Amino acid sequence: MEDFKIYEAQVKLGVVTDTYDREGKVLEENNVNVSEEKVVEVINSFIGEIQQVPPMYSALKHNGKKLYELARQGIEIERAPRKVTIYNIEIINIDMPIVKILVKCSKGTYIRSLCYDIGKSLGCGAMMWSLERYGTGSFLKEDSINIDDLTEDNLKDYVLPIESTFKNYEKIVVDGKFEKLIVNGVAIKDSRIVKELVDSSYYTIFNKENVFIGIAYYSDIGLKLLKVFV
Repeated sequence: MEDFKIYEAQVKLGVVTDTYDREGKVLEENNVNVSEEKVVEVINSFIGEIQQVPPMYSALKHNGKKLYELARQGIEIERAPRKVTIYNIEIINIDMPIVKILVKCSKGTYIRSLCYDIGKSLGCGAMMWSLERYGTGSFLKEDSINIDDLTEDNLKDYVLPIESTFKNYEKIVVDGKFEKLIVNGVAIKDSRIVKELVDSSYYTIFNKENVFIGIAYYSDIGLKLLKVFV
């Protein structure tokens, strides 16, 4: 769950647009004759691994052209569903026809498509009314600061070391010859280093002084640095 994202979204039931949000052309307007209990049931049904069709108004490409460019020309193509994971959906508030939700999802999830699919399952249609990103991986909105509020006094409290970006990766400490080998691009296969490692996984590499060296990937060729930061 390293690449999860957190969004707060408002879903407006009863309205369908071509962009799946309030910026698009209205295609349908329907009465919302569903109970709050049904809304909760349907929203919860999307938690887990799902197949999601991306919206036409997206930056995905078809034959070298972005989908939104085709959509603006009035061209709609069939989009293959993609596997995404909805880790959790918290229903913050229901004030018909607006439903406010907090979504924790995998990278590549389209919240607009989620809103559209919720409306489709309810039978009344829906669009995304608003969207705000609350977090990406270990970085949360509550830990951030407006750049205009940064000062010399508080700068050290908000500027994070580069290794904090990868704190969800398991840490490996190398020293001596192994440090020299891995920094020079050699894939390490010595069991003293790789015995407990998981194949096809990323790791953070530190030296014995706890200096961050870089990001490595472990595969059948061994543990090899992908990016050096020293």
